Amino acid sequence: MGETMRDAFGKYLAKLGNYRDDLVVLDADVSSSTKSSYFAKAFPNRFFNVGVAESNMVDIAGGLATAGLRPVVNAFAIFLSLKATDQIRNVLAYNRLPVVLVGAYGGLSDSFDGASHQSLEDIAIMRSIPGLEVIIPADSSEALRALEYALEQDCPVYIRLNRNQIPDLEARSDDEPLTRIRALRSGCDVTIAASGICVSIALKAAEILADYRGARCRLDKALRHQYTLGIGCQNRSLGYCRRAQHYGRPRKCVCRSIGRERHCISSSSHWSKGLLHRVRALRNTFGKIWHQC
Repeated sequence: MGETMRDAFGKYLAKLGNYRDDLVVLDADVSSSTKSSYFAKAFPNRFFNVGVAESNMVDIAGGLATAGLRPVVNAFAIFLSLKATDQIRNVLAYNRLPVVLVGAYGGLSDSFDGASHQSLEDIAIMRSIPGLEVIIPADSSEALRALEYALEQDCPVYIRLNRNQIPDLEARSDDEPLTRIRALRSGCDVTIAASGICVSIALKAAEILADYRGARCRLDKALRHQYTLGIGCQNRSLGYCRRAQHYGRPRKCVCRSIGRERHCISSSSHWSKGLLHRVRALRNTFGKIWHQC
């Protein structure tokens, strides 16, 4: 297990503050959890604790962006995506303001606080907003590269972070584009597509299938959820795994990608030519409190 994603992200945010005078950070009174506290300690004059007011925080970030600054907004993913949806859509995305939105404790990773703090809807909400890029890192190193990438864009970017420790994956090469789909495992029987924390879980699933069923599994890891999940499916069976609501349309995301790249799916019939599929997600329900997640 490597360093937690939030700790690595917070430390790197503070490090970037040494090189970027235009970098400002905002938080909704949860900096000790999001770890933006590292930046607050290093650069108190460029850190703004707005309080429990996510919608106001996004408005303020938009104003700072119009003044030539590069704001990074931090909050729990559930509150950022639900309480500030209007401001994210109409202030940031509509005006293409370069604000980085960081949703901490994404998915079920906030297992200790129960359903009210678990963010299962944020991906569906953020993906539906035009002009807003969505990035879901799978480990700490990808979270750092996601921040670098987001700060170079001329549009708002949403980064979903995990709370707990997760395994470090094989690092991308420096010249490999961050937005490219990565094949972490080859195979010709089953394709498993995953994003975020579920990538490491999907790798374990592929190993189990190979050991006990003899299945040759291919694993595709997606980092960016802007318009499609760019998966070139060459196998007969496809599985997709992410910690989000099933009705957030993960199936359509995958189908659209395969149809665009393989030309085998029509808009009226998502699955054709005998392609078998399994989508694993939560079905219209809230999470629960777990002591381990």
